[in-house]
Amino acid sequence: TRVDYSNPQAWNNNEVNCDPNHNYYELIRSSGTGSGEVPFPGNGNVTAINSVTNPALVTWAGDPCTLALDNIAETNKVITFNVVDDVTPSELIEDFEAMPTSTNTSETDVMGNFGTWTFSNASVAEYDGGKVVQLKTSGAIQMTSDLHARFIKLSLNAINTSSVLSKLYLRYSTDEGATWKTVGTMEAEGNSTTELLWRVNINEPVRFKISRTSGSKTVPFYIDDIKLQYIDSTDYELHIAGIQVNGINMGNLAVIDGVEGLVQYLPISNVLKLNNSSIQSNRMGISTSIEGVTLNVTGENTINSSQNGINLSQSPTITGDGSLNIKSSRNLGLSFKGNININGGVKLDIEGYNFGIVGNQTTASTMTIGGAETVINAKGDNSTTFIYISDLLLNDGLGITSPEGAYFDPNTKSIVHSDGSSIYGEWVTISKMASIVGDVNCDGSVNAADVTALYNYILNGDTTYLSTSDVNNDNAVNAGDVTAVYNIILGN
Repeated sequence: TRVDYSNPQAWNNNEVNCDPNHNYYELIRSSGTGSGEVPFPGNGNVTAINSVTNPALVTWAGDPCTLALDNIAETNKVITFNVVDDVTPSELIEDFEAMPTSTNTSETDVMGNFGTWTFSNASVAEYDGGKVVQLKTSGAIQMTSDLHARFIKLSLNAINTSSVLSKLYLRYSTDEGATWKTVGTMEAEGNSTTELLWRVNINEPVRFKISRTSGSKTVPFYIDDIKLQYIDSTDYELHIAGIQVNGINMGNLAVIDGVEGLVQYLPISNVLKLNNSSIQSNRMGISTSIEGVTLNVTGENTINSSQNGINLSQSPTITGDGSLNIKSSRNLGLSFKGNININGGVKLDIEGYNFGIVGNQTTASTMTIGGAETVINAKGDNSTTFIYISDLLLNDGLGITSPEGAYFDPNTKSIVHSDGSSIYGEWVTISKMASIVGDVNCDGSVNAADVTALYNYILNGDTTYLSTSDVNNDNAVNAGDVTAVYNIILGN
């Protein structure tokens, strides 16, 4: 039973349960309305009730109680329970103080305290000695990064400086902003500062959106101090500068010592974003056992680590149009398992005190590199630069352009000098090769292997070297191109 004594008049006038929207003596059911569902633990085996369960022990204002019930059980029609301290939620606060003020009402990916925000008909402004968000009519702000915990409440301060009532909608998305679900609408009376509160129960990666749908079009309306209450943050098998990524820090990993710029993890798409970032650590820069993770690189980024620069698990991808400089002062630059794809025009400079780029010693590890603008420079200062790589697939005209004559040797699972000797202590570059007519497989020469590459496309549909297969420039790949390659080989 939930008893509310906040209004003595309701009790004195025998109006305890006259208001269906606010009962002062309420029977809390364990689940439904059936005879087996009303008492605890009931058919639903509800063995606890506190401020974050459903049903919950909270006030009408949504505030938690100080005590809770646990270990609820029924034996021989006798119900027993333990009275315990209530669960204490944690809280995130976005006060906008870290954001620059702006007159631009359509800013995107603005970094806040726990993630990034995008503005629509809204902007950060100064008000009463602090920073707030001015929301125009039909304005909105939404998170562009996710959080993952069990969220139970969102509140904010609504500052309405006009005499006209305004309405705010709270929505949330669990698919990275593709679709939005409505939590509810709250009203801010005119000429008031009001705390608006929405109760939620979301335990998956989520982002929130706050929009204003009515009110004065000329007198300013502000919001401030968005507060998110949560429990049970989710941990991910991903570490940045030695610190584990979780559902609370993943939207702004720059809260980790040694991390600057935009570093975010998006668990739904399994993407780690690096944008003009820096990671400096005496532990591993980036380490993960999550399969299939994608590093999306934009802007200029650096990782300096005294251990491994980057450790990636099965089937990772590194992509983007930015650059990433990785240096390990005591160990290896980049290691991976399974098949790694590097593409999109990303520029990588990887230097390890020992190895440069390392596959897996015991299982097959394939590197597939594509994108005509992609460039990889790697060096192992004291050990082999490329090692334990079962196969190296170079697409879109890429090749080993330095040292001169270097090639991939599948027997040693490494890139070696032209004489077959190991490469260490010098840079190996993979980049766009100078175009040689007839060099279909982009290995720097025209020979029978190029004929085989053409046949693989014509007969088997293998498009690996499609971009270099139209040797005679007739906008088709067919037997005429095979003839053209034979003529080059024969010197005709």
